Amino acid sequence: MYKQIIIILLLVVTNIINAQYRVEVISISGELTQDDPYDPNFGRFDAVELYLNKGDVISISLKSDFPPFIALVAPSEKYFVEYTKDGSSITDYIQTINESGTWYLSIAADSSDFGHYDLAANYMSANSITIPADAGYCTTLKFLLEHSNSNFSFMKKSRIEGDDKIWESNINFSNSISNRIFENKNKISRYSSVLLNTKSRENADSFYANIVEETKLCLGSSWVTNSKDQQKTNSNSITKEYLFATIEKEIKKNIKIFLKENKDTVNTYEVSLEFGVIK
Repeated sequence: MYKQIIIILLLVVTNIINAQYRVEVISISGELTQDDPYDPNFGRFDAVELYLNKGDVISISLKSDFPPFIALVAPSEKYFVEYTKDGSSITDYIQTINESGTWYLSIAADSSDFGHYDLAANYMSANSITIPADAGYCTTLKFLLEHSNSNFSFMKKSRIEGDDKIWESNINFSNSISNRIFENKNKISRYSSVLLNTKSRENADSFYANIVEETKLCLGSSWVTNSKDQQKTNSNSITKEYLFATIEKEIKKNIKIFLKENKDTVNTYEVSLEFGVIK
């Protein structure tokens, strides 16, 4: 068990330093048994090996059959620990990495505690924390698409008042009207941005066409495309929709660009996009 975890995590993490942006999710289902290492001062533990760079961020959650204890051990052997006073699950323990090198993440418990555990860790490289406020459309789109790997967990700024499944975003498209992250009933989050609102159909058509072409140039040929026209909803008409879809590392993603005619009061036209992982 111990050696298998090390191999899996090294395969996941060692490619991080070569990418422009890198956001990953590490998931481990394991079990503490009598065969696992035991330290009188530390307890019984499973350990995983991670190569991390200074400035990286990792967020760890742990559910287990026993009162859980997490220890992150730096290359300098400095310990960072987390546990709950009542022995409940650990949720979103966030640590900014202050040393480059091999770190050890240990799932620990008392000597008499055994059982199953589920660990989930969201990781982002140091250069995936933010982008310049004036970043262009393509840079922002690629940045946010990478964060869809972790369900936009690092991008959720604050919940919208009155709705616990809608968040404001830390990073927004330049000159956009609104930017939100929505969570569906399956706890899958999607990013939604309103880019234009106008009374001119001509302006809306032109903007829509330009943003579709800009998205094509940004994404390249690995994304398949499809378009739809004249779809009706209760309060408005979706006059145009353009779909981009791809599979990266067995993860399905799509982007939808809409041109909507709103008819609630006076006729206005809205260009928006939404995107995220498909499950």
